[in-house]
Amino acid sequence: MRRTLSIATALLVLVGCDDADPPPGEDGGGADTDAGMLTCDAPETSCPPTLPFEGAPCDLAENCEYDPQEGEHWTYACTDGAWVGTVECMLVGGGCVPPLVETCDSPVRDHGAGAVEIGPVGEGAFRPFMDGEAADVVIGGQGSPMLQFRIQTVDDAPSCTEMVTTMRTPVADDVIGRTRLRTRCGDSLGVFTVMPVVVDCPPDPTTEFELEVELTGIGSTTATLTVDSMVFCTPLPG
Repeated sequence: MRRTLSIATALLVLVGCDDADPPPGEDGGGADTDAGMLTCDAPETSCPPTLPFEGAPCDLAENCEYDPQEGEHWTYACTDGAWVGTVECMLVGGGCVPPLVETCDSPVRDHGAGAVEIGPVGEGAFRPFMDGEAADVVIGGQGSPMLQFRIQTVDDAPSCTEMVTTMRTPVADDVIGRTRLRTRCGDSLGVFTVMPVVVDCPPDPTTEFELEVELTGIGSTTATLTVDSMVFCTPLPG
């Protein structure tokens, strides 16, 4: 069956840690990803070798076409200065997934200590999460709940950093992820990370959890957030 999906509806679970640095051009960030070469706010002016990140800045007229695997064809257009992607997905059960963070190669892990903050994704200037704030959760096309947030750190932070996320919830063991993250003048674009799910729904209508984000070699921060408890609930089959 042939389907056309937008980036916004193609998100699903991303699990696991990514400790090794890949060879140049094999990471999902797309841009010139040498940490010493990046300009913090530079748009891409040609088609990157791998899938661009939705919403990242660009400046070119032609569309960019990608076939990451058989049965999956992506088209990215630079629209109003930012990447917008669509996918023709012919995989059984779906599974065509865009990059969930704007990533990069060769993260710098020895920058030196600095402030790190996390906050909601939205228009306007960055602000940190308020204590107990309701989390922004996006449900992907296959029903996977994804927490969305963004990061701010020191202005002179390297363009390529290592991000370690730890989610502590009352419904599951700590969920830990590790990835390479591009920052732009100390700010990241939106980041998606998977929420744990369980068979039995929590008894209360809302659930409090902790999100800790560390940028290796810079610093870490923790936010206490709340979410509708149904986010954690996976119904029994049938």
